[in-house]
Amino acid sequence: MQHQYCFEAVNRTLNDICTTSIEEDLFGNIPIILGGDFPQIALVVRHENHAATVRASLQSSPLWQHFKLLTLTHNMRVQAEINNHAFTTWLSTMSYDPTMHNHFILPSYLQIYTQCSDLIDFVYPSTLLQTASTDFNIFSNRCILAFHNDTVNQFNALILESLPGMSSVFHLVDSSDTN
Repeated sequence: MQHQYCFEAVNRTLNDICTTSIEEDLFGNIPIILGGDFPQIALVVRHENHAATVRASLQSSPLWQHFKLLTLTHNMRVQAEINNHAFTTWLSTMSYDPTMHNHFILPSYLQIYTQCSDLIDFVYPSTLLQTASTDFNIFSNRCILAFHNDTVNQFNALILESLPGMSSVFHLVDSSDTN
């Protein structure tokens, strides 16, 4: 959603800082990952028409030809499983079914939790947490996504309380007194 000049300015600045002399080196040879759905998230150019928006987009920048584009091609929700197929069918009818515009009922196979502790018990059962101190891989395939940092902190506090043993806090020092 940024104007192409923003990317070009960052490119020039990083090339100057990293003393990169080759013009084809992008961003001082620092790997940059950009994410998004470019057709769906257009930038806003005030008091201009669609053509000005297209000219200001990153795809119109001379940098664009040097980017390597990666696309997601495998929809994990559409794997051969009965609930996944039912979910995609339900999801595709949502915007076309007028009865679902104001109030809709979630399918029975979707888990609904109103309390953080209930969600934590589902994702991290107590039997699983009992072995967390000896098997650190138990967390590798489980996660809870949250919108706000406060919610993340709440989840972390509840999960840490559920772990067996004593907890320790190690404070970080990022400055020193030079007197």
